[in-house]
Amino acid sequence: MDVDTIFDRMESTLAALGVADVVNMHEPKKAPGNGVAIATWPQGLRAVPGMGGLNKTTVVIDWAIRFTTNMLTQPGDRIEREMLKAADVVGNAINGDFTLGGAIRNVDILGAHSRGITFDAGYMDQDGKKYRTYMMRVPLIVDDIWEQVA
Repeated sequence: MDVDTIFDRMESTLAALGVADVVNMHEPKKAPGNGVAIATWPQGLRAVPGMGGLNKTTVVIDWAIRFTTNMLTQPGDRIEREMLKAADVVGNAINGDFTLGGAIRNVDILGAHSRGITFDAGYMDQDGKKYRTYMMRVPLIVDDIWEQVA
């Protein structure tokens, strides 16, 4: 698996969209600023039955994309709109670049081998501040990465 290329393509895609003040390729240890921030990382990995070659294993990487903004942002009614707009732009970009520029087989958008793209809203506390969060999960299918040896 070409891990570096997958990370680079995800980072360049998210950064180019201009929907966040910062894009972190890890779960940050410090609180983000007051604008919309994106943190993204691989959240899980599992084999996909029946998809690999004769002696290869194909996997799905559950990729997390977390949007955050300070929940005290004013006006408060704008928080949900701005967060959903950011998630919409990201979702559109991921649907449009179905293979991350050829780095993966495809994004499992509709869930043929996963739950598909999911999106959940919530809150988190970090460094004494409360943040509104939107978590998008994007399943990336990566072909034939592990050789099966008898």
